Amino acid sequence: MRAFRILRILKVFTKAKELQKILLTILNSVGAIGNLGVLMILFIFIIALLMKQFYGADGPMNDSDGEESRFRFDTTMRSIITVFIILTGEEWNTIMN
Repeated sequence: MRAFRILRILKVFTKAKELQKILLTILNSVGAIGNLGVLMILFIFIIALLMKQFYGADGPMNDSDGEESRFRFDTTMRSIITVFIILTGEEWNTIMN
């Protein structure tokens, strides 16, 4: 019986016309958001390949301590992760040192 209480939410959507408009707008924009996500993934992949070409051939990158950095461009997957970290702003200053 408790599972049927969830169906009460659907009554709100059938009665409120403005809420239906908002829900339809969100559902219509899902396709465009998916296209934008694919475009961002392609952008990150291309930039990661360029960084791998420019910086990966120089050998392993070293930290300021002289140890091998975990942010490097030697493999494609590591370069994708490093580019993603730089784009999101998470610890970008440690990568740029």
